[in-house]
Amino acid sequence: MKSLFTFAAAAVLSINCYAQDQKTPETKAPGTSEQDAKMQMQKPPQRMMKDMVMMRQGKMMMFKEGKLMPMDKEMTMKNGTIIGTDGSMKMKDGTAKMMNNGDRMDMEGNLMEMKRPMTPPPAKVIPPTGKK
Repeated sequence: MKSLFTFAAAAVLSINCYAQDQKTPETKAPGTSEQDAKMQMQKPPQRMMKDMVMMRQGKMMMFKEGKLMPMDKEMTMKNGTIIGTDGSMKMKDGTAKMMNNGDRMDMEGNLMEMKRPMTPPPAKVIPPTGKK
């Protein structure tokens, strides 16, 4: 009985040691390294917004190299459009227009107007008839 107990204890210990000694193979794709794995875990780089001018709260602002700053002089875009510091636009063909709040123009001269909600037509006012 004593030898059976010793045999059982030895079997349990040897199985336990054998289980701890086994190493599971890592599931890495061929050609990857730890540095590649770290790079995949990092957030993707943020895209830089294009340089542009915009009308914001009634003031012309310039977005350049990731920084927003007031527009201090008039600018000529690549397509020939001239933008004034007050938001006035003079197209190459001579037509003039004003920028509204939220409107933007990239450095190529492409205008991106802010979508404005449709406003219903003004209601008709019906005067009182005077009957009592």
